[in-house]
Amino acid sequence: WRGPEDIQKFMRDGKGMLKWLPLLAPLLKLACGPAALRKLVLAREMQHGDRMDAADAREHFDRILRMTILDEFLDENLAPVAPLPADRQVPLRVIWGVNDVILPFERFGQPLLDALGLKSCVMLDDCGHNPMFDDPERVASEMLGFIREVEGSRN
Repeated sequence: WRGPEDIQKFMRDGKGMLKWLPLLAPLLKLACGPAALRKLVLAREMQHGDRMDAADAREHFDRILRMTILDEFLDENLAPVAPLPADRQVPLRVIWGVNDVILPFERFGQPLLDALGLKSCVMLDDCGHNPMFDDPERVASEMLGFIREVEGSRN
């Protein structure tokens, strides 16, 4: 988070969404049939909601309703990400959608990188908050490339 105003806005938006989602989910799931409507219904989360098939889109809303971490994540007392120890041995790579409107990089991603002590991350063009749905092949390629890079440096 860049500052308290980011945290407050995120909490307010998240709690508002959670308040209405149980009521809206049945309608949203019905709208997931046609690809054009699916893209519209999922537009806040992803650039290409139409690439997700209807059954997966419906299950997506069910998964959100079952996410138990949301209450903890939307707690006003949630502590900021603590910096990692300088001598950490765990390699990290962050992958972020350029068009993420839920957690915009400038307000949320860069502070995360700063807290983790990372100089850069992979920014995926034409991807939103859920790049694994917008461009699953690219996300998998980036992850596998990073794993190969880490494994190669150990040999």
